[in-house]
Amino acid sequence: MKPDEAREATGKGNETSPRRATPARGEKRSTRSLERLSGKALRLFEAGKEEESRGLYERLVGESIKMWGPDHEQTFLARAALANTYGSTPERGAVLLEEVLEDMTRILGSGDARLFPVRADLAAMYGISGDHAKANTLAKVLVKDVERMRGRDDPQAQAARETVFVSGLELSRAAAQTVHVELSPLLEFSSEDLPQRTAPAGWEEDLRLALAHFEDSPSHRSERIGRFVGPEVATIEWRLGCLRPDRFHVIQTAWEGSNDVADYDEWITIGRVHYQNTGVWLKEESGDQFRHERELNRLLRGDGYVQLAGSVQPEAALVVDGGDGEYLVLSYPSLPPDLVGLTEATVADGRTELWIALDRKVLTRADSEATAFEGGIKFRLMVSHGFTSYGEDISITEPPEGSFIDLRNQK
Repeated sequence: MKPDEAREATGKGNETSPRRATPARGEKRSTRSLERLSGKALRLFEAGKEEESRGLYERLVGESIKMWGPDHEQTFLARAALANTYGSTPERGAVLLEEVLEDMTRILGSGDARLFPVRADLAAMYGISGDHAKANTLAKVLVKDVERMRGRDDPQAQAARETVFVSGLELSRAAAQTVHVELSPLLEFSSEDLPQRTAPAGWEEDLRLALAHFEDSPSHRSERIGRFVGPEVATIEWRLGCLRPDRFHVIQTAWEGSNDVADYDEWITIGRVHYQNTGVWLKEESGDQFRHERELNRLLRGDGYVQLAGSVQPEAALVVDGGDGEYLVLSYPSLPPDLVGLTEATVADGRTELWIALDRKVLTRADSEATAFEGGIKFRLMVSHGFTSYGEDISITEPPEGSFIDLRNQK
């Protein structure tokens, strides 16, 4: 990875660039040669010549130690600048930055503001290496410390917020993939293919507890797969992370027919503000451009299943052995109201099954199926929706200022 690409991956440039490693003027001994060395190293660094720049940084560190000693601030910054040349081997860069931060903390104290640039670089390097959990944790603490001492608008606070957002987004994407792996087996089989028996009396209490848990849980993740089978076949997959009452992160993937190339969409909604990832993030606070995505959020969260169960009596109540435990499966002769409201098609003979894990009393799956007509074309609509990660610590934050285009300014 080139240095500029390494900085791009975390949102901001490295704070301990070679410019910061330049010795302060006014030192008793001449610093002109070190300034020239630092400037040359910087140009190589920015040109993507990582190994060549690293050699000069190593010289800069050695000369700084000779001039000021190993525990001088300028030596620390030179070492940090050297560490930042390891963008292509970020694990090594992170180790070097950890060592610099440990030595600076020993000399300056943990609360010293002069540690901020190295802390920012370390969080960024963790992100480049793929350790987004460490990057996110370190950057969140840094944001609080910088804002407390220097204010919200300080450049280092802004850079740290960018790292918080990027690392949090990567963590959310990784969690969505984990959920996909976890839920895929559950969504593959049908209740008709499994051992089953009539649910015993009292199943209504199991349903009540599951729905109450669903509504009371501050967060959950889900995967929803919709298939539209007609003259052609289309599949849409949504992966959702949500925080009540109004925070959503959605990854949408769509395929048509046998086409292996998928259409990919991603968005974040926080209250009335919507951010759409189109390669760059777009911000919309009002307007219709992304109304459909905003309306999808609550459908994907699963609110309609609670409404359905509260207003319609099931036709059948079964206990199904899923292999990993028993489920209460309730069959309803209709679709969730929000599913009907989001399609322009005429829907007939809709049916829905709700799956309640009896050991945990939680909603784990919902299936809907219907015949639909649109534009004179008949097709079969089939939806499978899995739920997991109730109460998980999910972070959904808005892109920081400067990293999105506000559509209000584009009119």
